[in-house]
Amino acid sequence: GLSFWSKSPKMAISTVTVTGAKSVDEQQVEKLANQTLDEQYLHLFSKRNFLIYPKAEIKQNILRELTRISEVKINLDKKVLSINIAEREGEFLWCEGMATFDKCYFLDNQSYIFSVAPYFSDGVYFKVYSPLASPYADPIGQSVFKDGYFEKVLEFKKELEVLGLKIVALEYKEDVSKFLLESRGNATNPEIIFNNNDDFAEAVSNLSVLLENEKVAEEFKDKYKKLLYIDLRYGNKIYYKFSE
Repeated sequence: GLSFWSKSPKMAISTVTVTGAKSVDEQQVEKLANQTLDEQYLHLFSKRNFLIYPKAEIKQNILRELTRISEVKINLDKKVLSINIAEREGEFLWCEGMATFDKCYFLDNQSYIFSVAPYFSDGVYFKVYSPLASPYADPIGQSVFKDGYFEKVLEFKKELEVLGLKIVALEYKEDVSKFLLESRGNATNPEIIFNNNDDFAEAVSNLSVLLENEKVAEEFKDKYKKLLYIDLRYGNKIYYKFSE
């Protein structure tokens, strides 16, 4: 009797609506929700019954299958299930390698990889070159960094750009990483070399003091096309080099 009651049309969710979609197909979200609602608890009780429908399961399935979606809010009004979604912003790219046509993926500001990216010319997106925790698995759904490192390095990038340095990429390695600067006719991108465990605020302060020196600032301006690197790994002793 309870099984029959749970499947009554009068108790069933009749409509699923989706809002908030930008690049995600709304029909995909509806389909995932309806697939879950069409199932039964213990092969007896309908999940479409508005009193016992599996809200958490619907949300979990959508987030698992559609990785571009960052947040799902579900509301039930009478027999209409409303799903509002928020999508991840593709502000950055993680790339498999540093060759021009290597495959790249969209990355959010938490370093979560959520979608394959089309080819973009250099300078359109900030790129990240880094090994993955599971290099042989599908990159989509993986996080490139842990422990808030990406947020810290993005703030580091922002502070360096206040000094007039245009940063286009991060080349990450376990101990020592590099920012790649904009190429302005250079043979290669100039580098900013730093230790991953450095105090980034102190590194910015030290570089700022160096660039306040008029002679050094003029040298950087006149010889930027020959700049090879700026090395921030040694505290207030900053090394830089130009090609001959």
